[in-house]
Amino acid sequence: MVIWLRREAGLGVSSDVIRAADRHRVVELDAAVQALYEERDAVLGAARAQAEAIVAQARAVAGGVLKAANERAANSEQRGYAEGQRKALAEFHAAMIARTYSEAESTQRVETRLRTAVMQAVERVILESDRQALFARVASTLGSVVQSQARLTLRVCPAELDAARAAFARAVEGGLLNATVEVLADDSTRPGDCRCEWDHGVADASLDVQLAALRQALAPQAPAHAESARQAQPTPDDDADDAQDEYDYDDEDEGIEEDLDHDDRDEEDEEDEEDEEDEEDEEDEEDEDVYEEDDEDREDDEDDEDEEDDE
Repeated sequence: MVIWLRREAGLGVSSDVIRAADRHRVVELDAAVQALYEERDAVLGAARAQAEAIVAQARAVAGGVLKAANERAANSEQRGYAEGQRKALAEFHAAMIARTYSEAESTQRVETRLRTAVMQAVERVILESDRQALFARVASTLGSVVQSQARLTLRVCPAELDAARAAFARAVEGGLLNATVEVLADDSTRPGDCRCEWDHGVADASLDVQLAALRQALAPQAPAHAESARQAQPTPDDDADDAQDEYDYDDEDEGIEEDLDHDDRDEEDEEDEEDEEDEEDEEDEEDEDVYEEDDEDREDDEDDEDEEDDE
């Protein structure tokens, strides 16, 4: 007879009574089944533990990955924000620079228009003003520059001769000039021209020179004009004071030279020089032709003499 001590039997027995010879085998089979069950439970326990370890490791790795991703996202956000700030700042600086250049160009254009308007107004006022005022100013300036000169010669336009003589006569009478002034009419001058000559120099006090000096003063950014203006500053006599004015002076050792500012006279001189060079070239060509003719005549004479000797 079989009595099962466990609720669930691992073996299927068809009857409650077994033979004595089969009892030992039934016990062994039951023990084997129990061992199998235990091994199964152990394998399942190990598998569960391994699965739990894998899950825990996966969770840890996932947590690390998520943390790193969050850190990268935060860093990317900060870098993106900083890059956006730098880009916005660069665009702002570029816009400010462009605006500054635009304002500078606008200011320069306005200044140019103002200079043009001022020059036009000044030219109109000066050209429409009395010529005696111009010559009176020239006389006052010459009185402070050429104090030691005993004689001055002025060349003006024939139409302004009377005004110049009256202005310089008043200057001499008023003591502004201590020299003998001779005012002459020069057909080569234009209205507003006034050339002052003395023993050692020449001064051009024409309106064109004064207006050119005013233009240079209103446009100091032009280095070439400024340099030419510095080179054309007046150089009075040794006894004269270092007074500054807007006239151009040229010192000379001896004699009096005409005004060097007129391009027409320079062009005429250049044309004369070119004509002289052309004439010299023509004379040289004629001389060469004469020399060639002389050589040919000489050769003909020699040929004639040779023929006579042969005969």
